[in-house]
Amino acid sequence: MVSVGEVARVLGRGCFPLKRESDCQLAIDGHLRAAFPGVAISREHRLSGRDRPDWLIDGRFVVEAKVHGAVRAKIERQLQRYAEHDAVEGIVLATGRSIILPATIGGKPVAVVNLGEAWL
Repeated sequence: MVSVGEVARVLGRGCFPLKRESDCQLAIDGHLRAAFPGVAISREHRLSGRDRPDWLIDGRFVVEAKVHGAVRAKIERQLQRYAEHDAVEGIVLATGRSIILPATIGGKPVAVVNLGEAWL
Protein backbone atom coordinates (compact mmCIF):
# COMPACT_ATOMS: atom_id res chain seq x y z
CA MET A 1 0.00 0.00 0.00
CA VAL A 2 1.27 3.46 -0.88
CA SER A 3 1.92 5.82 2.04
CA VAL A 4 3.91 9.00 2.63
CA GLY A 5 6.58 6.89 4.32
CA GLU A 6 6.78 4.44 1.45
CA VAL A 7 7.08 7.23 -1.14
CA ALA A 8 9.85 8.80 0.95
CA ARG A 9 11.69 5.45 1.27
CA VAL A 10 11.49 4.89 -2.50
CA LEU A 11 12.89 8.35 -3.20
CA GLY A 12 15.58 7.89 -0.57
CA ARG A 13 16.84 4.79 -2.38
CA GLY A 14 17.31 6.67 -5.65
CA CYS A 15 20.29 8.60 -6.94
CA PHE A 16 19.15 11.57 -9.00
CA PRO A 17 20.98 14.30 -10.93
CA LEU A 18 20.98 17.49 -8.88
CA LYS A 19 22.46 20.10 -11.24
CA ARG A 20 19.22 20.94 -13.06
CA GLU A 21 15.80 20.57 -11.47
CA SER A 22 14.26 19.48 -14.79
CA ASP A 23 16.75 16.56 -15.08
CA CYS A 24 16.13 15.60 -11.47
CA GLN A 25 12.36 15.65 -11.95
CA LEU A 26 12.60 13.52 -15.08
CA ALA A 27 14.65 10.91 -13.20
CA ILE A 28 12.31 11.02 -10.19
CA ASP A 29 9.31 10.52 -12.46
CA GLY A 30 10.76 7.34 -13.94
CA HIS A 31 11.82 6.10 -10.51
CA LEU A 32 8.33 6.63 -9.04
CA ARG A 33 6.61 4.93 -11.97
CA ALA A 34 8.95 1.93 -11.76
CA ALA A 35 8.50 1.64 -7.99
CA PHE A 36 4.71 1.92 -8.04
CA PRO A 37 3.44 0.08 -11.13
CA GLY A 38 -0.32 0.31 -11.46
CA VAL A 39 -0.54 3.28 -9.07
CA ALA A 40 -1.87 6.55 -10.49
CA ILE A 41 0.99 9.05 -10.77
CA SER A 42 0.01 12.46 -12.06
CA ARG A 43 2.83 14.83 -13.11
CA GLU A 44 2.31 18.58 -12.59
CA HIS A 45 -1.11 17.80 -11.15
CA ARG A 46 -3.36 20.83 -10.92
CA LEU A 47 -5.01 20.96 -7.50
CA SER A 48 -6.27 24.47 -8.27
CA GLY A 49 -5.42 27.39 -10.52
CA ARG A 50 -2.54 28.29 -8.19
CA ASP A 51 -1.48 24.93 -6.80
CA ARG A 52 0.34 22.47 -9.04
CA PRO A 53 2.63 20.06 -7.19
CA ASP A 54 5.24 18.14 -9.14
CA TRP A 55 3.39 14.84 -8.58
CA LEU A 56 0.22 13.50 -7.06
CA ILE A 57 0.63 9.83 -6.13
CA ASP A 58 -2.43 7.58 -5.85
CA GLY A 59 -4.63 10.68 -5.89
CA ARG A 60 -3.60 11.32 -2.27
CA PHE A 61 0.06 12.18 -1.79
CA VAL A 62 1.89 15.25 -3.06
CA VAL A 63 5.56 15.03 -4.00
CA GLU A 64 7.38 18.31 -4.50
CA ALA A 65 11.00 18.46 -5.70
CA LYS A 66 13.27 21.40 -4.90
CA VAL A 67 16.86 21.05 -6.03
CA HIS A 68 18.39 24.51 -5.55
CA GLY A 69 18.02 27.67 -3.58
CA ALA A 70 14.43 27.67 -2.39
CA VAL A 71 13.97 29.38 0.97
CA ARG A 72 12.52 27.17 3.71
CA ALA A 73 9.75 29.63 4.59
CA LYS A 74 8.67 29.86 0.95
CA ILE A 75 8.65 26.05 0.61
CA GLU A 76 6.63 25.70 3.80
CA ARG A 77 4.04 28.23 2.55
CA GLN A 78 3.76 26.32 -0.74
CA LEU A 79 3.29 23.00 1.06
CA GLN A 80 0.73 24.62 3.39
CA ARG A 81 -1.33 25.58 0.34
CA TYR A 82 -1.17 22.00 -0.92
CA ALA A 83 -2.20 20.67 2.50
CA GLU A 84 -5.35 22.80 2.41
CA HIS A 85 -6.76 20.61 -0.37
CA ASP A 86 -9.03 17.83 0.90
CA ALA A 87 -7.64 15.32 -1.60
CA VAL A 88 -4.12 15.68 -0.18
CA GLU A 89 -3.44 13.21 2.64
CA GLY A 90 0.32 13.71 2.94
CA ILE A 91 3.32 15.49 1.48
CA VAL A 92 6.84 14.43 0.51
CA LEU A 93 9.47 17.06 -0.15
CA ALA A 94 12.44 15.78 -2.18
CA THR A 95 15.26 18.27 -1.88
CA GLY A 96 18.87 18.58 -2.93
CA ARG A 97 19.85 20.06 0.42
CA SER A 98 19.14 19.49 4.07
CA ILE A 99 15.98 21.17 5.32
CA ILE A 100 13.93 20.73 8.45
CA LEU A 101 10.16 20.96 8.25
CA PRO A 102 7.47 20.19 10.82
CA ALA A 103 6.25 16.58 10.97
CA THR A 104 2.83 17.82 9.86
CA ILE A 105 1.64 20.79 7.85
CA GLY A 106 -2.04 21.63 7.93
CA GLY A 107 -2.61 18.39 9.84
CA LYS A 108 -1.09 16.32 7.01
CA PRO A 109 2.06 14.21 7.53
CA VAL A 110 5.23 15.52 5.89
CA ALA A 111 8.36 13.59 4.96
CA VAL A 112 11.56 15.24 3.77
CA VAL A 113 14.02 13.33 1.58
CA ASN A 114 17.49 14.82 1.17
CA LEU A 115 18.42 13.61 -2.31
CA GLY A 116 21.99 14.81 -1.81
CA GLU A 117 22.66 12.04 0.71
CA ALA A 118 22.68 9.47 -2.09
CA TRP A 119 25.83 11.13 -3.45
CA LEU A 120 27.78 10.83 -0.17
